[in-house]
Amino acid sequence: MYGLRPFFKNMIRKLLLEDFDLNLQASVRQQAEDLQASVMQMRELEKHFWAATVETDAGHYDVEVVITPARIKEFSCTCFFSGRRSMCPHIAATLLKVRSFLEQKQTEKRILSTEKTQKEAASSHLTPKAIIQAASEQDLRDFLLEYARRDVDFALALKVRFARQMNTREQPWEKLLDTALPKHAEKASPSDWKRFLNTANALQQHQAEAVKQTDWSEAVAINSALLSKLGELRWPQKSSGKQGIESLFQTALAQLTNLPDESLSPELREKVWQLIMSLGQEGKLAQSALTVVVPFMARKAQETHYFDAIKQSFQQSGDTSGSFAQTTLIAAMLGRNLPEAALKVWESQTPTLTPQALADVILQWAAWLPGEAISRLLILALKQPDWTPRQKTQIENALLELAIKLNDTEAQATVFRRRFQETAQTSWLERLRDVSGAQWPEVRHELIFVLEKMEDKAPLLSLYFYEKNIEKLIELLEQQNDLKLIQRIEDDLLEFKPEMVFKAYQRRLVDYLSDHFGAPSLAWVRLQLANLLHKGQMDMVISLMRFLVQHFPERQALASELLELFPKSKRKGIF
Repeated sequence: MYGLRPFFKNMIRKLLLEDFDLNLQASVRQQAEDLQASVMQMRELEKHFWAATVETDAGHYDVEVVITPARIKEFSCTCFFSGRRSMCPHIAATLLKVRSFLEQKQTEKRILSTEKTQKEAASSHLTPKAIIQAASEQDLRDFLLEYARRDVDFALALKVRFARQMNTREQPWEKLLDTALPKHAEKASPSDWKRFLNTANALQQHQAEAVKQTDWSEAVAINSALLSKLGELRWPQKSSGKQGIESLFQTALAQLTNLPDESLSPELREKVWQLIMSLGQEGKLAQSALTVVVPFMARKAQETHYFDAIKQSFQQSGDTSGSFAQTTLIAAMLGRNLPEAALKVWESQTPTLTPQALADVILQWAAWLPGEAISRLLILALKQPDWTPRQKTQIENALLELAIKLNDTEAQATVFRRRFQETAQTSWLERLRDVSGAQWPEVRHELIFVLEKMEDKAPLLSLYFYEKNIEKLIELLEQQNDLKLIQRIEDDLLEFKPEMVFKAYQRRLVDYLSDHFGAPSLAWVRLQLANLLHKGQMDMVISLMRFLVQHFPERQALASELLELFPKSKRKGIF
């Protein structure tokens, strides 16, 4: 059987016809695609045995392949030479055409089968629509009841679909969830929990539809039922569905608290409020739920009677650090734009909160309530004396991000002023001036007043340099005579006023050598000059060296010690 030419069996038979081309070299695959139109006289000589002729400019090539039934088993081509085993473009082109032909045949077969089925169904009139139309109402009812008794999933789907048609006094949504809950949670199977999750998800879809139709009463009822039941549920710790339950609870909580107050009746608003309060007081709200509850409480506290209720709840519960009552009280104070009072509540628990813990709490609230009250709270927090540099930076970053978002120029100015006072970088001073606008003269006056009282004079020096106030610069440098001070802004001064840097080094080095002697003093002088040398100020360093040697002629070792700054090849001619 098959042709006379020898077939080659190798790793290619491990490939399927449907994706063999993905394993070809790119060049072979491209040639094969180009040669498809040149495959002629393709025929199936025997079952699974195909032959074809590939016509090219270089000549005609006869190809034979065996496919059993969809796996490429053997192949041959007249282009093969002794020792070749890999697939050539002619075989690949033939296989592509065979695959296309078989796929077309399979599609035609499916179409014919579908048409046949449709014709048979039409001729017998046994479509679902026809059956329902022919059945009596009692027959349909009996069928649904019988099917629901046999299939639990269908029964639950049926209850979800028609629950709203029950008497609302019977609380259909809670009853529906009770039905879906496994009777014995510790013995429930994964399929039992999956069934419950499917039911809860279906209820949330009903809730979304109720909101779309502005049926607020039903939206509140569904979410209330979900939160009540999910809050009571003790999900098995090792169950993979625990995360699904937490997600459902969080979604229902967000949906309930985001319902528009102006569209709800007073009764519905009170129902929502009471439910959230009871969930919190009973410890059924996880930490993640506070991202939703805190903004809700802050908004509600703007109404006096809710604010009073929150204060009363806190007084009755006691001052417990991190409790729901304390959290709602802080949210209420921030909602009424009373950040000072909120900070006092936190300060009352400082014995139990480390500075880092308090910083973390404040930053968390900045994410929960990004508004004016939090902006003011962060400004107040920055005045606390116990922050580490890292904590101060974290709080300042949060304040700056929030201030930019709210276009709060006063808060932005607070951060820019602090950053400039800490770093003496003129970039922060420039941002402070820009954000101050027309108020800059007053802001500048207050800033200079503060800077003059600071022990670190680098920010004041930086301000004078930024304003090109040479007179004040010289006056301050003469008063301080501190080389470290000028080194804080040395890079800018070297570009703008190098002679001022030269005079400052000259004066400070002379004063130092007048009071200090020996090798350590010379090492200190070399270190200061090396600082300038590393910044490319060779001429200035040489001028300072010559000045010092002339000023201290009695220091015989001074010249040789200073020459140590340079390699031997560059020391000639310095003195």
